[in-house]
Amino acid sequence: MNIVIKLMETDAEIRGKAYVHWKSWQESYSCLLDSAFLESRTLENCVSMAHRWAENTLIAKDGEKVIGFAAYGSCQDGDLRDAGEITALYLLAEMSAYCGLGTGRK
Repeated sequence: MNIVIKLMETDAEIRGKAYVHWKSWQESYSCLLDSAFLESRTLENCVSMAHRWAENTLIAKDGEKVIGFAAYGSCQDGDLRDAGEITALYLLAEMSAYCGLGTGRK
Protein backbone atom coordinates (compact mmCIF):
# COMPACT_ATOMS: atom_id res chain seq x y z
CA MET A 1 0.00 0.00 0.00
CA ASN A 2 1.22 3.44 -0.91
CA ILE A 3 -1.31 5.93 0.47
CA VAL A 4 -0.81 9.49 -0.72
CA ILE A 5 -2.79 12.52 0.48
CA LYS A 6 -2.95 15.35 -2.04
CA LEU A 7 -5.06 18.16 -3.41
CA MET A 8 -7.60 16.96 -5.95
CA GLU A 9 -6.46 18.22 -9.35
CA THR A 10 -7.21 16.03 -12.37
CA ASP A 11 -10.47 14.98 -13.96
CA ALA A 12 -9.71 11.37 -13.00
CA GLU A 13 -9.25 12.43 -9.37
CA ILE A 14 -12.50 14.42 -9.45
CA ARG A 15 -14.33 11.38 -10.81
CA GLY A 16 -12.67 9.17 -8.18
CA LYS A 17 -13.77 11.54 -5.41
CA ALA A 18 -17.30 11.54 -6.84
CA TYR A 19 -17.36 7.74 -6.79
CA VAL A 20 -16.23 7.66 -3.14
CA HIS A 21 -18.93 10.23 -2.27
CA TRP A 22 -21.69 8.33 -4.09
CA LYS A 23 -20.66 4.87 -2.90
CA SER A 24 -20.26 6.02 0.71
CA TRP A 25 -23.77 7.46 0.75
CA GLN A 26 -25.17 4.21 -0.64
CA GLU A 27 -23.30 2.13 1.93
CA SER A 28 -23.64 4.33 4.99
CA TYR A 29 -27.06 5.93 4.80
CA SER A 30 -29.32 3.17 3.41
CA CYS A 31 -30.79 2.53 6.85
CA LEU A 32 -31.12 6.24 7.70
CA LEU A 33 -32.49 7.90 4.56
CA ASP A 34 -35.46 7.29 2.32
CA SER A 35 -34.55 4.92 -0.54
CA ALA A 36 -36.08 7.30 -3.12
CA PHE A 37 -33.71 10.03 -1.96
CA LEU A 38 -30.70 7.73 -2.19
CA GLU A 39 -31.76 6.57 -5.65
CA SER A 40 -31.96 10.21 -6.78
CA ARG A 41 -28.37 10.75 -5.62
CA THR A 42 -26.71 9.28 -8.69
CA LEU A 43 -23.06 8.91 -9.48
CA GLU A 44 -23.43 11.52 -12.23
CA ASN A 45 -24.92 13.97 -9.69
CA CYS A 46 -21.86 13.42 -7.51
CA VAL A 47 -19.55 13.94 -10.51
CA SER A 48 -21.32 17.22 -11.27
CA MET A 49 -20.97 18.36 -7.64
CA ALA A 50 -17.31 17.34 -7.55
CA HIS A 51 -16.61 19.46 -10.63
CA ARG A 52 -18.52 22.46 -9.22
CA TRP A 53 -16.81 22.31 -5.83
CA ALA A 54 -13.35 20.98 -6.63
CA GLU A 55 -11.46 23.44 -4.44
CA ASN A 56 -10.58 22.74 -0.81
CA THR A 57 -10.62 18.98 -1.30
CA LEU A 58 -7.87 16.58 -0.29
CA ILE A 59 -8.00 13.05 -1.63
CA ALA A 60 -6.46 9.84 -0.33
CA LYS A 61 -5.07 7.64 -3.09
CA ASP A 62 -3.55 4.19 -3.19
CA GLY A 63 -1.68 4.20 -6.46
CA GLU A 64 -4.13 5.71 -8.95
CA LYS A 65 -7.28 4.74 -7.01
CA VAL A 66 -9.05 7.41 -4.94
CA ILE A 67 -10.03 5.70 -1.68
CA GLY A 68 -11.26 8.68 0.34
CA PHE A 69 -11.47 12.44 0.62
CA ALA A 70 -11.80 15.35 3.00
CA ALA A 71 -13.34 18.71 2.12
CA TYR A 72 -12.57 21.74 4.23
CA GLY A 73 -13.28 25.43 4.54
CA SER A 74 -13.60 28.36 6.88
CA CYS A 75 -15.27 27.71 10.21
CA GLN A 76 -18.97 28.61 10.14
CA ASP A 77 -18.93 29.53 13.85
CA GLY A 78 -18.65 33.33 14.07
CA ASP A 79 -16.68 33.06 17.32
CA LEU A 80 -13.91 31.07 15.59
CA ARG A 81 -13.04 33.29 12.64
CA ASP A 82 -9.40 32.16 12.53
CA ALA A 83 -10.30 28.46 12.48
CA GLY A 84 -11.24 26.05 9.74
CA GLU A 85 -13.44 22.99 9.67
CA ILE A 86 -13.76 19.70 7.84
CA THR A 87 -17.05 19.73 5.96
CA ALA A 88 -16.92 16.19 4.57
CA LEU A 89 -14.84 13.11 5.34
CA TYR A 90 -15.36 9.82 3.50
CA LEU A 91 -13.47 6.54 3.07
CA LEU A 92 -14.72 3.63 0.99
CA ALA A 93 -16.03 0.80 3.17
CA GLU A 94 -14.36 -1.71 0.84
CA MET A 95 -11.11 -0.12 1.89
CA SER A 96 -11.43 -1.25 5.50
CA ALA A 97 -7.91 -2.60 5.08
CA TYR A 98 -6.85 1.07 5.15
CA CYS A 99 -8.50 1.76 8.50
CA GLY A 100 -6.05 2.11 11.37
CA LEU A 101 -3.11 3.02 9.14
CA GLY A 102 -3.15 6.74 9.91
CA THR A 103 -4.81 7.92 6.70
CA GLY A 104 -6.97 10.37 8.65
CA ARG A 105 -3.94 11.81 10.46
CA LYS A 106 -2.16 12.36 7.14
